[in-house]
Amino acid sequence: MNSVQAFFQILIAISIVGASYADSVHYVDCGSTANVTELRVTGCSQPPCVFIKGKRYEIEIDAISNCTSTKLPYKVTAKVKFFPITILKGNACDVLSKGRCPVTVGQEFTYKNVINVSTSYPSFHTKVTALVQNDNKESVICLILDVIIRSSFSKLRPFYHLL
Repeated sequence: MNSVQAFFQILIAISIVGASYADSVHYVDCGSTANVTELRVTGCSQPPCVFIKGKRYEIEIDAISNCTSTKLPYKVTAKVKFFPITILKGNACDVLSKGRCPVTVGQEFTYKNVINVSTSYPSFHTKVTALVQNDNKESVICLILDVIIRSSFSKLRPFYHLL
């Protein structure tokens, strides 16, 4: 292997590592009992994440279970003013990209889902909460992410953070 080939292999490796890191996002934990190791959101490396109306955003949460559960009911909500609006709801067992149900203590799993941002949504600043529970309705994962929803051509006015 010559030095040019070695240089390109290193460059590709750095690009791959950088791309996977770029989507890792800081979040607020609101009572997870599982060990949440990472949250990834398409196109977002730091909050607030900007979601453009009409686009799709992939959400992935890596965690290590602290319980055994046959089902993992989940709900993803966004606060509009002071009211939570359900965006997604179901059984996380159906959307695991790593692991499977029943989950057991110490098992690594990845919850993966897609949020479709409707063009009918208003432009606003919100908190999106992802809650995954076990069979006993105890919190397994609870994360809050700061999000701005806007049109691709609009600028969010400063007062929206008060909503």
